[in-house]
Amino acid sequence: MQKKRTQTRSTLIPQWLANTGQITGWGLAIGLGVLHLNEEAPEVPAQALAPKPEPTAALGHYVPQPLITSPRFTELEELLREITKEEGMVGSTLVSCILDSTGKVVFSFDGDRSFVPASALKTVTTATILEKLGPDFRYRTLLQGTAPFPSPDEPAIDGVYKGDLVIVGGGDPSLTTEHLITWGADLAALGIKRIDGRIIGDGKIFPELTAANAWSKINPQNYYGAPATGLNIDGNRYAATFQPGAKVGDPAKLIEVVPEVPAVEIFNRMLTSEPNRAEGDAPYAYGGPYSYTITFRGAIPINAKEEVLLGAVPDPVFTASTRLHKILTQRGIKVSGKPATMRLLEQGNEPIPSTDKLLPGLSYTSAPLIDLINYTHKVSDNLYAECFFRLLALEPEVGSGQAAIESHWKKRGLTLQGLRMEDGSGLARADLIRATDLARINFLARRGPFGEDFYNSLTPQFEGKMRWKGGAMSRVRVYVGFTVSTTEELTFVIAFNNYDADSVTVAKARERVLQVLSGY
Repeated sequence: MQKKRTQTRSTLIPQWLANTGQITGWGLAIGLGVLHLNEEAPEVPAQALAPKPEPTAALGHYVPQPLITSPRFTELEELLREITKEEGMVGSTLVSCILDSTGKVVFSFDGDRSFVPASALKTVTTATILEKLGPDFRYRTLLQGTAPFPSPDEPAIDGVYKGDLVIVGGGDPSLTTEHLITWGADLAALGIKRIDGRIIGDGKIFPELTAANAWSKINPQNYYGAPATGLNIDGNRYAATFQPGAKVGDPAKLIEVVPEVPAVEIFNRMLTSEPNRAEGDAPYAYGGPYSYTITFRGAIPINAKEEVLLGAVPDPVFTASTRLHKILTQRGIKVSGKPATMRLLEQGNEPIPSTDKLLPGLSYTSAPLIDLINYTHKVSDNLYAECFFRLLALEPEVGSGQAAIESHWKKRGLTLQGLRMEDGSGLARADLIRATDLARINFLARRGPFGEDFYNSLTPQFEGKMRWKGGAMSRVRVYVGFTVSTTEELTFVIAFNNYDADSVTVAKARERVLQVLSGY
């Protein structure tokens, strides 16, 4: 039997995050983390209540230095110099930094130079939110109403719920249609057969801007740039399936789009190509946040049975409310009003429910934060990282996700220089970080209050000799992580930027570098 705990709210939930929620009769919804007011709180592991680590003097303000090396790393230094002279690598940016088990820089190859980190930047976002909120925090999504919810003891009169139902998002990137289906079953179990009102989506925990300003215009239209909103559903993605035409040049056939994307007009401009499709003919979706049209362009090889294009939903909040509306209708629960969102109601000058007067109903609680971080690192999911980043930005007086990150690590003894975070995922080419800083953040996270959780979230490589998070985009390859050794654990960063070599050549150079590094 669990012992009752009497922790104060500030111990469980940072004040800045608690202030974003809504206190109800049975809980406090804050997006990440739940403080139950009238229920016995679950046990929190002792590690989760550990005090914040003291700043580490050895990792304070960094003064740019020339090449730092020791006889131990001579082989690595010579290899990096050799690579910079090879065809396709001349003039490129190749940087590296290695820290020993005390955090001291023991190898630096242009380590104070800022570079484009791609998805390796995710470790900065995940390490920060893990330390600030702890591995056991959870997102929470609420289904609230403008009228009291019925209960098993007091079912709906004549089966009618007279009011609007509002899906209040907490920024959870993991909410799925399956969770909405469960809500539909729960409402039916309460005796509701008709709703005299609307299904409204509320994603206002985050500002309306859904894509980073520095992203390429094509990013928010395709799956890897799915917009991060306060209310997300099914990863904010859809899958469009195509089949080639009878001959090269014929239109390709659009078979289906699942899940359904509401309130958009679809234009299929996909063609049929030769078996070896030109790189410029790869399928793409064109639309963007809040767009009412989606256009498919590109080509499907004539010898393909079918091909699936993953795209980004233009308005996830509206998609969520529409999907719940459809689920209820399919269950035989009639809904008098049309699905809507707070944003659309404001634009149309329509009646808007007062969020501070909404009444409690149903809820969905996500998996623990550490599970979401594990997933983020494993598949390099940009949506998850962006939801973490935007949540960090809610801290008062910081103004942005980057400011929250800089503030946190400064308290840990690390002053970041040359950092530019246009997003939390590394998708923006305008993102910049120094190798020394990327290594030091990972080093501190490894030795922080949840260091084992962070370390285990990284993927084992080289037969378990290393753990790392990689980042890749055109002309960018980056790796940050740890060597696993019986003598000493090293923290490393290896970054290739702005090369002309093809991907095979760069992959071979990477393998040579990591092979040497794995031997230390």
